Amino acid sequence: MSSRRPKRPSSARRNIKQETFSSFVSSSRLRHVQSILKGGSRAHASSPDAILCVTGIDSRYNDGCTELVNHLLFGFFENRRKELESSGFAEETIDDLLILVKHDSVHIYCNPVNYLYFLPYIAHWRNLKLHCLHPEKYDEDEEEAEEFKIHSFIAMVKDCKTIGIPYSTWAHPLPFDKFSIEKWPVIQAYALEGFGGGGFFTMKHEVVDVSKEVAELYSIMDPVSVEMLATEHLPLFERQWKTMLTTVDVEGKSGIAELTERKVCEPLRSYFSHGLVGAIKTDSFARYPFVLFGKNTNKKSLEAVRKGAVQSSDTIPSSEASHMVCQAVSPKGPLSCVRTYFFQASHKPYPVKKRCDTSDTAVSATFISQRGNFEFSIEAYDHHGRPVVLKEGESSPLIKLATVYIYNIPSIEHNGQTLGSVGFAEAFLESTIPVVNKAGSSLDSQVLFLTSHIPRQHTWQYTGQLTPDIISMIGGGDNGSLGRTLVPGDMAQVFANNGVSSPEEGHLHIFEQGIVFIHNQLGAVVLPKDKVISLEFFDGDSPSVVALLIVMYKPSLSPFLPAHLQGKNQQLVFVLTPKTKAYKAFFAEVLPLWRQEDQVPPMKLLAGDAQLPEDLAQMHNHLQLKYTVESSHGTVTPLKHAMASLQDLDRFLDHLKVSSVGRVPVASKDLSILLNQPYDAGGFDDDDQLTVTIITGIPGSYKRNLCTTLVNMAKDGQKWFVLRRPVDNIDTFDPKGLQVSLSQLIKASKRKKQSKKLHILLVTPGFTDIVDVITAIGSSEDPDIQRHLKIGAVTACVDPMNMYMEDRYTFPKLLDQCAEGWVNNVLFTSNLDLKNPFLEEAQKLIRAANPEVGFILADKGEVTRSTDLDLILSETAFMENAAKRARHLSCPGWSCGQFSSGAVVPPLTDLRLRFTQPLERPKFLGRLKELKKHFNKTSKAGNVYFVRGLLRFSDSATLLDVEYVTLSGVLVINNAEMQTPPPSANGPAGSENGHEYCLVFTGLDLEEEKLKDWMRTCAKQKPAKKSHVSQATLTKNEVAKIHKEHHLEALPPGWFYNGSHFVSLAGDKSDTHPNMDEFIANYIKQTNEEIDKYNAKIDAMNIKDLFP
Repeated sequence: MSSRRPKRPSSARRNIKQETFSSFVSSSRLRHVQSILKGGSRAHASSPDAILCVTGIDSRYNDGCTELVNHLLFGFFENRRKELESSGFAEETIDDLLILVKHDSVHIYCNPVNYLYFLPYIAHWRNLKLHCLHPEKYDEDEEEAEEFKIHSFIAMVKDCKTIGIPYSTWAHPLPFDKFSIEKWPVIQAYALEGFGGGGFFTMKHEVVDVSKEVAELYSIMDPVSVEMLATEHLPLFERQWKTMLTTVDVEGKSGIAELTERKVCEPLRSYFSHGLVGAIKTDSFARYPFVLFGKNTNKKSLEAVRKGAVQSSDTIPSSEASHMVCQAVSPKGPLSCVRTYFFQASHKPYPVKKRCDTSDTAVSATFISQRGNFEFSIEAYDHHGRPVVLKEGESSPLIKLATVYIYNIPSIEHNGQTLGSVGFAEAFLESTIPVVNKAGSSLDSQVLFLTSHIPRQHTWQYTGQLTPDIISMIGGGDNGSLGRTLVPGDMAQVFANNGVSSPEEGHLHIFEQGIVFIHNQLGAVVLPKDKVISLEFFDGDSPSVVALLIVMYKPSLSPFLPAHLQGKNQQLVFVLTPKTKAYKAFFAEVLPLWRQEDQVPPMKLLAGDAQLPEDLAQMHNHLQLKYTVESSHGTVTPLKHAMASLQDLDRFLDHLKVSSVGRVPVASKDLSILLNQPYDAGGFDDDDQLTVTIITGIPGSYKRNLCTTLVNMAKDGQKWFVLRRPVDNIDTFDPKGLQVSLSQLIKASKRKKQSKKLHILLVTPGFTDIVDVITAIGSSEDPDIQRHLKIGAVTACVDPMNMYMEDRYTFPKLLDQCAEGWVNNVLFTSNLDLKNPFLEEAQKLIRAANPEVGFILADKGEVTRSTDLDLILSETAFMENAAKRARHLSCPGWSCGQFSSGAVVPPLTDLRLRFTQPLERPKFLGRLKELKKHFNKTSKAGNVYFVRGLLRFSDSATLLDVEYVTLSGVLVINNAEMQTPPPSANGPAGSENGHEYCLVFTGLDLEEEKLKDWMRTCAKQKPAKKSHVSQATLTKNEVAKIHKEHHLEALPPGWFYNGSHFVSLAGDKSDTHPNMDEFIANYIKQTNEEIDKYNAKIDAMNIKDLFP
């Protein structure tokens, strides 16, 4: 079977296509799926206990399962199809995947090949249980591999009463049929004899369809969803819109009368109709593309075409077409927008020679009278473009459309007539973070306008061109109006600092006394210097930074500007891109002149980003990013291109990364950290705080050895206080008990000033989740703990030989104890050769779960390098901003007690046995080594994985601390902190001297009586008493021996021996002595007397049972 592995797949995270992919987004998608299960936030009375996904041939290529798997694995089977096809592996090998999602855990079956592909997608999932054979077993025996899959599947679903299956997709819904599930190969194998399934799958488990529930989750927008939308769907949407505008440009050159609504709308309709090919006909599509001209935009026509009605007219007279209203809709998607564009000039430029009246025509009263014809709505749409009802006061993680229409606008010039209607719609996303502080709660929000790069305004000046005065001025024929030409019409951009305008490209003419900007659609924008209040210039003190010329104009100039370039702050901003002609000419000609003291107004140079207003700083960052992307000679990622195109996408993604993980409140002091913004920590004096160093790890990971090593190597000026559970303690983790201990330590340190700085060393017990420990410390109601205690660093101990219960099935909480944000270091305690395959495998798994963790190598936890000690004893690592952010994103709500770490899976428990007698060393050590031989590999019930305790051997008076790891066979025996006194003259030490020993067994479904019997075989036991013998119990050998001892004794009268037989005078013949019965009776009597003496000695022996 070596042909299965023609090329070793890579498990590197860099192979994941999406740039915004992270363990936090991945875990968030998993939590959404878990929320529809019983006990989840979206659950109902009939919610299932688990959701099962089976891919490939084992589900007969079920589309619903594949769709959910692609959602959880971020389109793995779609985005990496080419890579998989070229890998050389068979399709059924890559598709060999079973996923069972439970409320607080996830079980995954895969094979050693696709395991490497899936690892970066799943390693960070909480309570992950992997059912995967080692490559050697998988390659050697195909039948064993198939049996392993069946056993794994049965074990995965064992405790699930109701199982949900995403049977079909929304695009192709199918009637749910339980009997069709029974036809799936893996489901059929469930009922095979000898595997423990116990019958047909659908008879043992209630199976329900969850296709509708999971389909709703696909519409929830997270950073990866937004990335895919911005890099794939939005460019296509924008391309169709640009095609429509180009159609108007080309067809309209001969005049607007040649334009038709059908011609202009053709790109939008083709895009929509072709995208629906293969889609199921449904009435849920509430939006259709359209283009209407002039009076055809009346309310009745608009409402009809918005519902998909065929447009009634095809042309419109040029005298009546002053504008058009157009709508584009993405097929099978949520994107849509509406714009109103005009066919006439939107403004008259300022007359440079002739001054004119600047009074406005009052039209506000006209619009006020149209309130009845005003319509505004906000609608939400799911992943497929279907409308979703919004709930009042609740934030929705869906794409929304804000739409405004003003219908039947009356003509000012022709009383009683209407010009038609205008409309505008923008698709947007919102990201909302609940924030709590001492004053109460609030919301921190960000909005991303997805269609903001679709031109919000557009004008075609078919009825008018540039005035002769402007033509003469920019042509150099008039040197007297605005003075000498400084910048001769080079390309630049302009926008208004009003929050809605976006940079538009045109020809920039700068004169000694003014600025003229020529735009292809807008015409001329004239700014004489005598209408300018102030001039500011920003270039970032670098020739590679986009420069801004900020012009504040007088209010009297507003009527001569296009409407979208007007604003309350009366600012126009001209953008000069580095290395362009306009940029060079400005520095060469304009800057030296306008900076002179006699210039009015004088130009002010802005030095540094701090002097830019916040709104301009954000726009400048976007322009700089766009310039960087466009001028880059290397490979630019699709996301970077999208960020350069869509303003504020980068800021919104940073915000969405926080809000999308869960709608849980965030402390106001942590908000800046989560959003990667500058933050002043303030805080307390370090000298007044106690540092807690936490050591975690599963049993047998040498975490106790590391604790001892740290205490022994404490530096001068340090004093350790160790919080570690006693060996014989089997209680579950007690948060309140930990808080009490910490409070007592703080109070003690206050009462008695220590000459040495006190450090607290906390060793977590058993399989305790590190989240529970940190939460216990952080959520304490004692203000002293919050003020005087800080966590320095968390180190997890991992033994590569003690990670897996079987194959790649890890011990409970092992990966969770290495989670990003919660652990700073992972210390490997065995197999430290860098090329050791066990160490390589362990590091690869943990690196996939936590890319940021530091690795330390220390045999048996005995750290020797000072650099390693500095990492473990760091006083700041855990509280770094990156770690704080990771904790919130991975476990939202943990700081306020709203996050559950989940149960221990499988439920390994401790069973403690107390006894009173010493054990026999050879017997005990031998019996420990035999534990692994008796493992139950199928159900694992009764398996003992760890043994620890306090005991004494019969050959020593020393109390010993014993720890044994069954899988690795490692036995650690150390002297306990206290020793027993030597044995008394009356017998061995035991309970009569007040001593008690204990052993703690850690395993699955352990039985106390069986373990007691096992322990009795390890101790010195009272010999068994012998039973009396009788003639019936004598063996032939014993009878022969008796005869041999007595066959020469004197014969009774009348008997003689003829050389071969005993013969009597009466003719009787015998092979044995005639007195044989007497000899046997004497033997039995003598033997029973000896047995009585032996049994009396046994009764007199002072040997007690281990468990009195």
